[in-house]
Amino acid sequence: MNTDHLLLDQIGKLPRELVNIIGSYSPHIRNQKSLIRIEFYENWFLNNKKRIVSLLKSWSKAKLAFALNNIKWPNNPYYNCCLQGTSEYRKGSILMFISRIETLIEDIGKRSNAKQYSLLLAIERYDKSKGKRSSTQTRL
Repeated sequence: MNTDHLLLDQIGKLPRELVNIIGSYSPHIRNQKSLIRIEFYENWFLNNKKRIVSLLKSWSKAKLAFALNNIKWPNNPYYNCCLQGTSEYRKGSILMFISRIETLIEDIGKRSNAKQYSLLLAIERYDKSKGKRSSTQTRL
């Protein structure tokens, strides 16, 4: 018997919890976990992204500006400067704000599925809250 077989035989005699811990460090297990995570995001985006983005079309200009103002991302020139009364708010239109939020969702998704997932959930939560919370309580 070679050493791999001896090692596997000895590992097999350990309690199940220890075998699971040892197995979790296997490259095959890590790859499988990664594939499951990717599959989860792909399925979730397929089922929910379009629905959540369509919520934006029913939002007021103030609500869209508030959301855009709170999306922290390097490619968002409106972060922290798009509240009512600002020049960016007055210059922008509802269609432009929707388009910018959709573009940010796509940009964020290119870098991180988890961040895109979080942003979409935040948009959905904000939609359900009907924008009743104050700006200090809600961050996208």
